[in-house]
Amino acid sequence: MNRTSEVHAPRNPHEKGSRIYFMNQAEIEGRLCPDGSTADLIYLDMNRLREKIHIMNEIDDEEILSLFDSAQGFRKIVAGIGISFEDTQAEQIGVQLQFYGKKSRYESGTHLTWECPADGSETLLWLEDADWSGDDDVPGQFQFHFPKEGMQAKVTVVFYAAKGYVLPEQKLEPEVDYGSTAYRNMIAASFMSGGNNARLKKAAEKAQRGETVTVAFIGGSITQGAGAKPGNTACYSWLLCEKLRKLLHTDKISYVRAGVGGTPSELGMIRFERDVLRKGTPDLVIIEFAVNDSDDETQGRCYESLVRKALQLSADTAVILLFSVFSNDWNLQERLAPVGEYYQLPMVSIRNAVCPQFHTVQQSEKVISRRQYFYDTFHPSNDGHKVMADSLAHLIGKMLQEQTDLPAMIPQRTLLGRTFEEVALYDRRTDGRQVSLEAGSFTAADRDLQGAEYDDDPHLTSQFPNNWMHDADAENDDFILKVTCKSLFLVYKDSGNDMFGQAEVLLDGKTLFTADPKKVGWTHCHAQLLLESDERGEHEVRIRMASGYEHMRFTVLGFGICD
Repeated sequence: MNRTSEVHAPRNPHEKGSRIYFMNQAEIEGRLCPDGSTADLIYLDMNRLREKIHIMNEIDDEEILSLFDSAQGFRKIVAGIGISFEDTQAEQIGVQLQFYGKKSRYESGTHLTWECPADGSETLLWLEDADWSGDDDVPGQFQFHFPKEGMQAKVTVVFYAAKGYVLPEQKLEPEVDYGSTAYRNMIAASFMSGGNNARLKKAAEKAQRGETVTVAFIGGSITQGAGAKPGNTACYSWLLCEKLRKLLHTDKISYVRAGVGGTPSELGMIRFERDVLRKGTPDLVIIEFAVNDSDDETQGRCYESLVRKALQLSADTAVILLFSVFSNDWNLQERLAPVGEYYQLPMVSIRNAVCPQFHTVQQSEKVISRRQYFYDTFHPSNDGHKVMADSLAHLIGKMLQEQTDLPAMIPQRTLLGRTFEEVALYDRRTDGRQVSLEAGSFTAADRDLQGAEYDDDPHLTSQFPNNWMHDADAENDDFILKVTCKSLFLVYKDSGNDMFGQAEVLLDGKTLFTADPKKVGWTHCHAQLLLESDERGEHEVRIRMASGYEHMRFTVLGFGICD
């Protein structure tokens, strides 16, 4: 069981030491969570807390930063937490600081809860006054609970240092001047390549004829809208569509947002038809996977296959490649940009725009700071999403002003490989004409799934609901898939739930790997390559619970089949 400590007035007086920011007037929003609560969740594990401290306070001292990696270190350096809320209709907002447990990730750690007035005053929590569990592992998450869904607020969270620690408090920058010449120059630096503009001009011509122009976005959590508040109307994709109404002189924009957090192009190409073609063939597809593909087993072949899928939708469908960036200046544009060059595609690099000026020594020369651009380690803030939208709009506006290029043919030969361009999703509802399936003891249906907001909907849509989950109360009978195909992917569910256990995955009688759904530690869609071949053949996939995990759960979400 978790140790829930409801915080009241401190038992003893405290002196405030030096302080650092965790969040400063950051936008938060009450969103409906799977457990029925209305909250905004800020995750702290996986080095996210340390990176946030680094970004917000420009602290490079490794000894200091490493203390934020564990519950023990956190309690050593942080004496108290101050929280204040502004610009909200809520009278008070509930706060929970959750530490993940060693024995049970979500249950055995300390959960500190307190109610804060939302009038701008600071509510203080002194950690020595809390009732602590003895099983705390790492800081897990802040939860901000709102009375109603859709309510917003600005929150400031500061950490007060324990005795013996003096933390450098940083002066915060003025707001970003979006109208400045320096800002426009920074946006211009995002332009990597205009590519061939013939398809983009087709979309503009369609708008001029008064027809609806469909714009689709596929990517990871940034495309899902992570970091934007509210996520459905402050994300870069929505902001770009608003700008396209002016650029194309039309109100007839059909908007398709298909971002799913933590997923690479490996999964993007599998769900492409399902997610991108929901409103018909798009006129423009923007692909954003530059910070998601680090674990791509195919080293870019999945990405190229996804690009080819988009280009082959029609002779008029335009494709733009978008390269977002993490807070450590990292992305994969060196691997992925050659694909764009090969297919003569327009490309935008957010890294090229914002990172050089992050490192400018003179504060007067900075357009936007790292802490202004990023909401957390991985995701842009509202300011960052605006930079992304402005960068895309700059490229599109520039290319529409250029003379129309002759249409470019799609090369028959590929740069990295075309093995997966015809991949299709197979799940519980798919017509299995080339598939024979015996579910064995995988007869249950998992309903606790990763969610993503589509289009302008602020609510989560469950991913891969037509799945097969191992029945923990049943016998350990194999899940058997017999399929005729060239290449094959398995999609399974990662989970932090203690009820989930490991499963063995066999192909044609040989064990490929043991899938561990708890390795990632959160509810997440995991795609993994089982077979890659240019030759069509008959194959058998068997999935069984590993020894010692027979009475636990494991969820097969689906397969990607290249026929």
